[in-house]
Amino acid sequence: MRKQIGILAVTLALILALGALAAPAQADDFYREKSEVDSMMTKLGRGVANVLTGWLEIPHQIGTSIRETDPVSGTFIGLFRGAAWTVARTATGVFEVVTFPFPLPESYKPIIQPPYIVKAMWGEPMPIISDRNNNAWEGMETPGTPPYR
Repeated sequence: MRKQIGILAVTLALILALGALAAPAQADDFYREKSEVDSMMTKLGRGVANVLTGWLEIPHQIGTSIRETDPVSGTFIGLFRGAAWTVARTATGVFEVVTFPFPLPESYKPIIQPPYIVKAMWGEPMPIISDRNNNAWEGMETPGTPPYR
């Protein structure tokens, strides 16, 4: 019994010593360029995100079309544009999920721009609270803050 405890203690000490030696090597990984495995995982994540969020192209395109035209025309134009972009973004996501182990296109670069629809939607004013010139409607500002733009 004592022999087994001694072997366990030595094994544990060796594992801890090896872990302490490996820690500086892991810190260097932060400063290295992205490896091929990182690029593959980025492509897989981008594909999954586009499959799950491709439908967000519809409200995004409706909002964009409303700002470019008027609310009625923009809704219909944006609906059709959004449906087309939804199919394109979702199909691109499926392609990226299926082909993530292969560098297609070269260096695992994104096929569609912007690579994620959510990033394209952030920072844009909502069409409900701004006109097509991106001026906040009167009364919609929060007291003590600049108008929403």
